[in-house]
Amino acid sequence: GQTISEQLLLHKIEAFLQGLDQLERGKIQDMVRRLDSDVSFQGQVGTVLIEALDKMSVEHQPRMLARTFRAYADGQVTGLELRRLALAIERFPTFELPALRVFYDGEVEQRMATEKAVLLALSSAGLAMNNGGFDGGVLVPTSTFDLFIELGLDQV
Repeated sequence: GQTISEQLLLHKIEAFLQGLDQLERGKIQDMVRRLDSDVSFQGQVGTVLIEALDKMSVEHQPRMLARTFRAYADGQVTGLELRRLALAIERFPTFELPALRVFYDGEVEQRMATEKAVLLALSSAGLAMNNGGFDGGVLVPTSTFDLFIELGLDQV
């Protein structure tokens, strides 16, 4: 039999593949060819994908990753942006997803009032960075966060 972790990984792979079912076979093959030749993947697409899925929760993250791969297949994101988004998906806790839009759409005062744990998660995931203000600054969205929101990854 399979171990529990193997069963969970298979479930994540299944959820990921279901998220790609809207893509034509030719588009998927083209995407894999482009990814294999992309310097940020160095011919390791399958390995990178399995490692990323293995680290993710079963809840939303595999579907979020599938949406990101679809965006790459459609030419909406580059290979490097795909890697950054995959890392953000992996690192940002899914139970904090509702806080993303609030932070992203918020004014400076709202952002400063954001719970510290959320701020840490945003920074750790590469979704926010310090603006370098004189009084310690405030976290502001990164270009990866912009893509995260544009792709609706917080609403999967």
